[in-house]
Amino acid sequence: KRCATAYWHVGCVNNVQLQQQRKYRDIVPKEQRKPMTVELCWEFCKNVSGVQFFSLRRGDHCTCLPYFDDNHDYADEICDRPCDGNPGQFCGGLRLQDMYEMHDCNNLPPVPCKRPPAPVAHAKNFTSKYYRNMPVPCKNAVDGPLD
Repeated sequence: KRCATAYWHVGCVNNVQLQQQRKYRDIVPKEQRKPMTVELCWEFCKNVSGVQFFSLRRGDHCTCLPYFDDNHDYADEICDRPCDGNPGQFCGGLRLQDMYEMHDCNNLPPVPCKRPPAPVAHAKNFTSKYYRNMPVPCKNAVDGPLD
């Protein structure tokens, strides 16, 4: 079983992928709902099977989803709605969503990589002193191992 331990903000998006979504409002009974925050949405979505992203919209809508599709139709809108449970945080806009990616920080190897990752097509490569002057796609591997 995948176990999400952290999240990061992907950005403000216009998600048009409407399949396979799990919504806080549809699952949590009205009398048990709490005012929405980024952390509340994270706590809810990290326990939903098969999802990798969560989004917030309109200050109180939390959605968990396996993937998203941003059509980049922003129409000069921004994600500027304060979260109902924490006005110091933003929870999307009227139409746009603040999108977050969930991941497991504990699945990283405990030792540095013995060889660099393979070069990525059309990506800038760096010459690494640590990996015997091999081209590497990670600038942080130029002088030492990836950790």
